[in-house]
Amino acid sequence: MSKLMKKILGLTAAFMLGSNVCSAQTDTVVEELNKRNFWTPYATALQSDERMEDYMRRMGSYSSSQLSSMLGTIEEDHRRAQELLTARDEIGGKIKGSKQDKRLARRFKDVDGAKRAFETAEQMEHRYEVLKDAIIRKLAQKVPQKMPAGRLKSFDYAYSNAFAGYRDEITLTRTGDKGELLIKEQRMMFDGKEPEEPRPVIVEDSVLERVRAMVEEGQLYDVGSYYDPEIEIMDGPSWSMDFTFEGGRISSGGYAAGPDHADALHSITAYLKKLYDELKK
Repeated sequence: MSKLMKKILGLTAAFMLGSNVCSAQTDTVVEELNKRNFWTPYATALQSDERMEDYMRRMGSYSSSQLSSMLGTIEEDHRRAQELLTARDEIGGKIKGSKQDKRLARRFKDVDGAKRAFETAEQMEHRYEVLKDAIIRKLAQKVPQKMPAGRLKSFDYAYSNAFAGYRDEITLTRTGDKGELLIKEQRMMFDGKEPEEPRPVIVEDSVLERVRAMVEEGQLYDVGSYYDPEIEIMDGPSWSMDFTFEGGRISSGGYAAGPDHADALHSITAYLKKLYDELKK
């Protein structure tokens, strides 16, 4: 067999292999679309122009970690959209109109539904390009955050879910050379007895020093000012935290999504709750 013939057979085999892989992917896309009869991106920011513009207006409140995570989410949506549009072209070809509809009808149960999905994917691809460029520019502008200087003056934290009917609050305030700690736990459902009004307890200055150290060691200063989910969540908890220092402030909050370095925040709240329970006795 000549070298030329071997080369032709090799290219043919490579082409056939690529076609088989692509066809298998198309089969998967067809199966999923026939089950759901619709297609939508995971990222809510890509679901409409209004949502994309709203996200872009709020980008200044997001941390580098949040922006990088969103970049990964929209890249996944881009990949999914490309798979869908490739399946359309493989089945229906580049032609438009009734001829393409007849070809699509061979594979899709609802041709109009499939066409709506293709249109959604095309529109999303445009938003993907716009949003991707905006996120990359914003990441390039980000300046690393630093721990505020000075002693901790106060810490306020709240965590609630209106649907579940609870709200927890923690307040730690410096008063001279000591501090005052108060924890409130509100529950809509209780055993019929009116809950006692919680009272503050006095804590040593070492408690505020420890909380400040936990913030710094856990890099809890490196957070965005607001957190919300990248995908749509209909019900979730809301939270807020505010640290005030002699030389600055850390303030953040969110809905259905926690902050960067959440382990540090959880460690602080767990430490203060345990201390409060011990001291109030």
